[in-house]
Amino acid sequence: MCSIIFLVMRMHELLEQGKSILHRLQAAGHEAFFVGGAVRDHLLGRPIVDVDITTSATVDTVAELFEKTILTGARYGTVTVLLEGTAFEVTTYRADGDYTDHRRPDTVHFTRRLEEDLKRRDFTINQLVMDSENRVADHHNGLEDLKNHIIRAIGVPSARFEEDALRMLRAFRFVAKLGFTIETETLQAIERAAPSIRNIAIERIQDELVRIFKSEHAMSAIRCMVDCGFAQALFDLEEGLSALAAAQAPFDDTLAFALLYRHYANLGEIFKFSQKRLKHLASISHLAAMTETAQFTPLTVFNEGLKTCLKANRLNQLLGFADQTAHLQRLAAELPIQDARELVFRGQDILVHCQPVRKRWVGLILNGLVEAVVTGRVPNDHEPLKAYAKRLKTNLEKSDNA
Repeated sequence: MCSIIFLVMRMHELLEQGKSILHRLQAAGHEAFFVGGAVRDHLLGRPIVDVDITTSATVDTVAELFEKTILTGARYGTVTVLLEGTAFEVTTYRADGDYTDHRRPDTVHFTRRLEEDLKRRDFTINQLVMDSENRVADHHNGLEDLKNHIIRAIGVPSARFEEDALRMLRAFRFVAKLGFTIETETLQAIERAAPSIRNIAIERIQDELVRIFKSEHAMSAIRCMVDCGFAQALFDLEEGLSALAAAQAPFDDTLAFALLYRHYANLGEIFKFSQKRLKHLASISHLAAMTETAQFTPLTVFNEGLKTCLKANRLNQLLGFADQTAHLQRLAAELPIQDARELVFRGQDILVHCQPVRKRWVGLILNGLVEAVVTGRVPNDHEPLKAYAKRLKTNLEKSDNA
């Protein structure tokens, strides 16, 4: 059953811009509609990032009608149309074949019927279409679900998740993004299908988790993942996600993964992080563990940097420990030096004034000087630093001769 409503609300500028695509396709004798997230978010009054268009026109026809196009997914009927630097994905109506890899259809066949295209989509709130006259067509009661803040799979939920296991994480992402609730039958189907998430490439899973962690209602989504058993199926992350669901302060994706790192030292083996990002997550996690009940020190702020210390402090806040933000900002402001290069007594000075000195000692002496200045034991002045450098050199000699 298809219901149609007329919109009186102001159109988003991306939709207005995209109307020229609809008009050109219609003028050439084809059907064309805005579809999916852009229509959903427009009806909710939310920001729109990108716009998808569905049409009865073939890929070749779309490519011929528009000057600037990219064949981004010709096999699946998708052409990207560029208008004044803005990209619009235009996809031919299609019906999908079997999904043997739990992600993408083995085959697709194109159709002239909009209804065939819409019934292959994931959730009712994502199958709404809007024409160039601002009329919204609803073939699966998505408007009612949108009104009631419900996430419901189209057709038989188990079939939707058997086709594409990533749709389960997308359901949780819409909980996180919109604050909606997953409908009972849909959630039960997710519980049964949860183990199949391991068939999905980790990069896609990680991308969905990042979006969830960044969203306004992330805790609701994570709590739902834990309660329905999905978190356990997701690489046995139940313990870490449970801790995140109980967080006592807001978080972003960096803090979320840092908290998971706290529970799983092998997090880098589960997810695909760059070495730089993994090192950053480890630093935040370890630093937070060291300062749960102990105060940050000037040397810690100097060595780790204020930004990392503030992240570690926020991680501790998630876990219910005291906020040390003011203390950290004061320590950073009072540091005698912000960088080792600010020392007035440098490596060359050590070579001149601490003879005889072994080359391997120079770095050790410099580190000792930095620590002494940062902790306030020695002022950043040439003569006191020279005297302290000589003491450090003497200690190194004794250590080597012991």
